Order: sequence, then structure tokens, then C-alpha cells
Amino acid sequence: MQKIWNPEFYYVFALRMGCSWDTVVISRTELLELFRKNNRKMTHPDRLTLAFSFSKDAVIGLKQDMQPYRNNWSRYWPDLVHPPALPVRARDARAAVP
Repeated sequence: MQKIWNPEFYYVFALRMGCSWDTVVISRTELLELFRKNNRKMTHPDRLTLAFSFSKDAVIGLKQDMQPYRNNWSRYWPDLVHPPALPVRARDARAAVP
């Protein structure tokens, strides 16, 4: 985690709660900053163990509020704009039907 990556690397931690999924979406840089802020020490240079506590209104990880990272995909990825679908020619449509 301490190595500088270009392009930036992102983590997505997923948890199933009932019938839905919750995620924590965070960049490697931000995760490292939070890790250091809590004076955490890695017990092994290539391994990091994280624990998150999810409830309806909060996410706690690294002994702090992780709610700003909860299901927050807009922080790193822009909204996707899909181009309009191309019309299918009638001949191609007939060939596609079994």
C-alpha cells in the first residue's frame, strides 16, 4: 500500500446487508493517509488487514467515520454518458432471430 502508483489505484470494499449491497470506495492515497493519521503500523510490509463496521447510518473503519466513502462512486468516476444506440437494419435484425 505504501508504493506510489500511477495511475491511482482504488479499493472497493463490499458488504451485503439484507437485500442490498453497501460499499466503501476509497483511493489508495486516501486510505494510506487515514492509516497514517491513526498511527497504524503494518505488521507485514505486503499485507494489510482492515475491518469495517456497517450499520444503517454509519460505517466505521480505522477507528474513524468512513461514511463519506460509503457508496460514493462519484468521487472518482464521472457520470457515464452513453451514445445513442445505432438503428439496426431490418436485414440484420432478421438474421439475429433464431
